[in-house]
Amino acid sequence: MMFLRLLAVGILAHQSFALCYEGKSYLTSNFLPVLGLGLTSRLKCALHLVLIALAVLLLLWPQWWPLYPALFITISLVIASYSFRLSNHLIVLWFMMLTLCLDLGFQILSGRVGELTPFLFAGIQVIVILTYLISFFHKLNAEYLRDETSCGARLAKLYLEDRKIINPRLVKIYSFLSIYGTLALEGLIPLLLLVPATRPLAICLAIVLHLPLGLLCNFHFSSVMYAGLSAFIPPEEWPHLLRSAFLVGWPPIVIYLALGLFMGWRLGLVSLFRYRRAALVVQILFCIYTIAAMVVGIVLFSQGPLSTFGWQELGAAQLFAIVIVTALFLLNGLSPYLGLKTEFSLAMFSNLRHEPWRHLLIPSHWRPFNLASYVRIERIEGLPQPVRHKPGDTLNTVLIWLLAREEVLYSSYFFHEGLKLVCQSVEPQPVVRVVYVERGERHEIEDYARHMSERCHRYLRATLFPYGISNDPSIPYCS
Repeated sequence: MMFLRLLAVGILAHQSFALCYEGKSYLTSNFLPVLGLGLTSRLKCALHLVLIALAVLLLLWPQWWPLYPALFITISLVIASYSFRLSNHLIVLWFMMLTLCLDLGFQILSGRVGELTPFLFAGIQVIVILTYLISFFHKLNAEYLRDETSCGARLAKLYLEDRKIINPRLVKIYSFLSIYGTLALEGLIPLLLLVPATRPLAICLAIVLHLPLGLLCNFHFSSVMYAGLSAFIPPEEWPHLLRSAFLVGWPPIVIYLALGLFMGWRLGLVSLFRYRRAALVVQILFCIYTIAAMVVGIVLFSQGPLSTFGWQELGAAQLFAIVIVTALFLLNGLSPYLGLKTEFSLAMFSNLRHEPWRHLLIPSHWRPFNLASYVRIERIEGLPQPVRHKPGDTLNTVLIWLLAREEVLYSSYFFHEGLKLVCQSVEPQPVVRVVYVERGERHEIEDYARHMSERCHRYLRATLFPYGISNDPSIPYCS
């Protein structure tokens, strides 16, 4: 049941991150739902509170099987109603929960409800390996590999600026490692996970990869991946493993806690959060968690090869289910190369820019579909200034983006929903005059509010591509 407990920790880490970063708006904002599921503020707040409660219950009673479908349904609703853009790790989490629910179905068929089957661990292993491989493949992109445009280098420089480290040589080295070190680890880890003899090393390297990512405000993604990595350890190994790692007397445990406290306190990036003190506490807890995970990984490494388990026990139906889950996961992850979408496809640092296309291996003309639709605003008048509204709220964010029309392209979904929000929220109702180009057609609207009431504009209500992206491809896009 260790995997389920760590999965619950991953869910709670995501909720903690979002609350520290966005505050109350995370619980109540219903603007631009990713898959078009619009909820009232109260319903959305209740949904997130239910998710937190279910995660806590899973952490305490992982064997209570009714939690599995309840969590899957709740996470599905959270994803469908998520505002602005969806984090990649939530899709990984969704597939893990899907696999868990399928495993429950096999438990019911076998008449042994409450006993996790080998199917679950095999399925989670596939998801983890594919997550690293797809992330690696996405980064084979000229935009990611170039220091001036790489989001990896940009995050590294942001971190060093926050630490007030300005030494040019150190900045250059850290940027290089953030690009090529990440690329090398994401390519190497899945290969090492496939071989029993190198599996413990792979787990240790994965923790090394996820520690700096966690310190760079991505501890929610790292926590979900820690849960996935635990699926490579046979369940019967955990009692012995934990005894070997932590029942070594108080001094080592105190050292682990002190090291985690120091790393979280001194190395965690919290300046980007709205609630910095709360974020600092979560960063400290993440670092303690990471130190514990590394100790477990070192013990595993010292014990030698980590055997493959579960696969030989799978029946035909279970193998077929794994094939279906794998196909769906690949379809989502490889969607940028089909021209279907780029958001929540594990393309965090690259391939979010539909044009110009810069992948090193897949040329642009190989994409069979071209569903990206961006709006170019030629002229817009009548928008109120953002300073009139509370900083950080949804309306303020929309106005800032719309007023940056000379530098930004907008998805049809964001453009029309944003203008609707402005017309419906500002008193007195503004007369917004806008000239824009959408799908090759030029539109001149003298009063968007009146136009909105007279004509139902058709557009895909789903955030499948970035809701706003720079006109200038030399400006790095950081999702």
